[in-house]
Amino acid sequence: MTQTGPTTLSRRRLAAGLGGAVAGALAGCLGDEAPGSASIDTGNDEPADDEADGGDAIRNAADASATVGMIYALGGLDDRSFNDAANRGIQRARLDHDVAFANEEPTSIPEFETAQDALSSSTDPAYDLICCIGFLQADALSTVAGEHPDQRYAIVDSVVDRDNVASYVFREHEGSFQAGHLAGLVTDRDVSVGAGSTVPDERTVGYVGGV
Repeated sequence: MTQTGPTTLSRRRLAAGLGGAVAGALAGCLGDEAPGSASIDTGNDEPADDEADGGDAIRNAADASATVGMIYALGGLDDRSFNDAANRGIQRARLDHDVAFANEEPTSIPEFETAQDALSSSTDPAYDLICCIGFLQADALSTVAGEHPDQRYAIVDSVVDRDNVASYVFREHEGSFQAGHLAGLVTDRDVSVGAGSTVPDERTVGYVGGV
């Protein structure tokens, strides 16, 4: 999987974007496999209790069209945000394309490299794709991807300049611009912004531009 540049998504479409990122990264792994759901369809789009972490899917990896390792951002699943959106994407891939997957939920930054290396070195199962959710994984992934040039990776919310890494980022300044524009419409007084961080400062710049 050759990276030709980061794919950019709007925060407004975060859930759809994360699902699309997983699907896009999987496209090169699935080949000509036809969609199917004989061994995984539960009758609706809601995962069963054991499906959030892969359930039987990873144990049946030999029968799957592709096997994916999901490494989530700090906070893990049930965050009702970033990680859960990514999990919905891989669940959809399981339902629509018989994809098997396993989840890793690191609790500290050093654990990112440990999880990435463990999945990259695994042979039973061997992972067709490893998805890294969150910008804090970028430094570790740059190292691990260099050590495993034949492994395919995807990272969401950052860019890793490796030929075997597909990068997906967001147009954060656009949502901030809209928030700033709204603030300017409802007040004629001074306004301020708390953007969480100023590195990078695209959220602040977008907000100020909107005002």
